[in-house]
Amino acid sequence: MCQLNCAPTDSLQLVTIMNVILSHAAEIALRTLGEEDRRKIYAWVDHLKRWEDDTFVQSRAQRLELPQADNVYVLKTSTDLRIFFVLEQDRIEVIDLARRDSLEIVRHAS
Repeated sequence: MCQLNCAPTDSLQLVTIMNVILSHAAEIALRTLGEEDRRKIYAWVDHLKRWEDDTFVQSRAQRLELPQADNVYVLKTSTDLRIFFVLEQDRIEVIDLARRDSLEIVRHAS
């Protein structure tokens, strides 16, 4: 069933489009990336907009078990970039971006 934001596809099926917003922290992280990495992040954000219908992007996302927050996911992109987001009923908020090696440093330090 189509909710608020739907777009027709070439085969005349309706695809649900999620509202994807970037947090302030994600915007700052995005500004630190080079042009090519920013382009890739925006492409993945476009995938997130079709979350409900895009099984490929769903298969690359992993829900994080965090005591302080529900529905937080990490999206493993095709590069070393990771996208952290909160999945809500009618929107997705990208809360941060990180490189895989940065996450390894934090994991080893804790």
